[in-house]
Amino acid sequence: MELEAIRKFVQDHPDGVVIRMIDGTRLVVPHRDFISFGAPKEMLSGKQATRGTSFVFFETGDVPSMRPINAMLVAEVMPLERNGNGKHGKGRSKKNR
Repeated sequence: MELEAIRKFVQDHPDGVVIRMIDGTRLVVPHRDFISFGAPKEMLSGKQATRGTSFVFFETGDVPSMRPINAMLVAEVMPLERNGNGKHGKGRSKKNR
């Protein structure tokens, strides 16, 4: 995908997106603050656009890390689906008896 298209989609969906890579890997981006694009540059047409082919994804988990992503390896970007209570995916409840 084009880097500018990814940037625009992420900006239009601040509550999170899922990025599917061409190898099938899914990157869950819980908020647009977890992705960093380069500063936009003014193009010859007068529009501002992000230049380059890569962006940085900040992963959370056991060991937080930064992961550079090449936009050319992104197959699809989708809105993050929530289950209605503000949490991602299916939650399990544990009841103590």
